[in-house]
Formats: sequence, C-alpha cells, structure tokens
Amino acid sequence: MASETVENYLKTIDNLARESVTGEAAVSGIATLLGVTKGSVSSMIRKLSAAGLAVAEPYGGVRLTPQGRKAASD
Repeated sequence: MASETVENYLKTIDNLARESVTGEAAVSGIATLLGVTKGSVSSMIRKLSAAGLAVAEPYGGVRLTPQGRKAASD
C-alpha cells in the first residue's frame, strides 16, 4: 500500500487530469491543491514515474499510468 502522501498525489493528479482538456495535470495545479512547492511536486513526479505510476513530459503535464489510476482509486 502506498503512503498517504503518495496517495494524495495520485488522487490529485487523477482529478486534475480528468478535468483537463489535455488529460494531463499541470505541476502548478498539483502544487496549489496540495499546498506544496513546484519543486516538491517535481521530486514526487520523478518518484511516481520511477515506480511506473505516472508519466510526465518535460515542461509538460503529468498523467497516471493504468497502474497509477488503479492506485488512486483504491
């Protein structure tokens, strides 16, 4: 089971991506909703990407992998 912090990030990314026309969550939006810095979000995105839970494009948005979406809904 993922930590509470990881779960919060996954749920936030999932919600923002569903609301976005591009299907991706913006780093700034994640930071605002979670009350953290963009640097903290970038660091977590690297961890989520390494774990196969998210995909991020350089200078772009973030989206969850199928595994990440499943973890967000658990």
